[in-house]
Amino acid sequence: MNILFTCVGRRGYLLRYFRENMQPSDRIVATDMAPSAVALQLADCSLTVPSVYDDSYIDHLLSICREHSISAIFSLNDLELPILAAAKQRFVQLGVVSTNIVRPFGWNSRDLCHLVPLCLSQPPKQPWLPG
Repeated sequence: MNILFTCVGRRGYLLRYFRENMQPSDRIVATDMAPSAVALQLADCSLTVPSVYDDSYIDHLLSICREHSISAIFSLNDLELPILAAAKQRFVQLGVVSTNIVRPFGWNSRDLCHLVPLCLSQPPKQPWLPG
């Protein structure tokens, strides 16, 4: 499974977490509008994209999804969610699933507990949950 993370910024800890729980053949593709975004360095493929408010933003993401056979999208920016939601059908037509398009929420450990198993090939380690 190839996963696209958008607006990665400094959220490298999320990419590292996914990497630890992915199959060796799975790939992480990351995008950000800033080429200096730290988390871009942790992806298998890093791409600079226009601002989420740019009219061509969704077309860029769709192109990335086609080119890299993306199966799931994770937006790491809550402000992007309404933009992705408006284009949901275009992603669905490509076979791309996005839990956070279907059910937007903020990132916290309880949400990740429910979200991660939907997109990983093996059950995730859950170090943030109490014993």
